[in-house]
Amino acid sequence: NTNFVTVSQYVFDAFTTGGGTGDLILTGIPSYGGPAATHGFTLVSFTPTSPVGSGALFGITMDSITFPIFSIPPTLGSPLHYITTPGFYPEVPFSVPAGVLAGFNGITVEFVQVGLTNNYTLVFYSNVDQITF
Repeated sequence: NTNFVTVSQYVFDAFTTGGGTGDLILTGIPSYGGPAATHGFTLVSFTPTSPVGSGALFGITMDSITFPIFSIPPTLGSPLHYITTPGFYPEVPFSVPAGVLAGFNGITVEFVQVGLTNNYTLVFYSNVDQITF
């Protein structure tokens, strides 16, 4: 069952204050948005699409940052390859404090969340969210 999650209460959101602040908050789709998903990826692309969501890989364009994310083992608390567990991303937002990503000032980035079963069967992929640091 593959479905693009569009129900308003299940919107994936990437947020930064911008202007060189270097912060990031990722609010993922929690397990009740895709109950069969036991783990998943938050994919990142530094190659923005226009219009947003028009890329070939779940709405983003795969680049040299995106591809290596697939080789990261699933880790509790990791936003890149997460394990669905209460109290950890995507059940709760993932935050990066101000200053940590200041080197990305002015760079536009796209994010998409992909939920999978234990057998890597696709359960859902989210909307694409684009931010500029």
